[in-house]
Amino acid sequence: MKVVVRSHLTWRQDLSGELHLASGVTVGQLVQSFNLLWGEDAMVVVNNQMVDESYELQEGDQVELLVPLVGG
Repeated sequence: MKVVVRSHLTWRQDLSGELHLASGVTVGQLVQSFNLLWGEDAMVVVNNQMVDESYELQEGDQVELLVPLVGG
């Protein structure tokens, strides 16, 4: 299946592009494949919706890697 990744992580090399993945891959596995820590290094949005790590990616999904919000 094909998904599109858009990275907004300015501190990392650009991870943006089309990826061809096996069926059943979760967004958590995708983040891990980039050597990123979920919630610490990146916040992930799929098709303009917040998802958790267990979300199974689907053909044509649009994945956005965002800088996590921090503060106090």
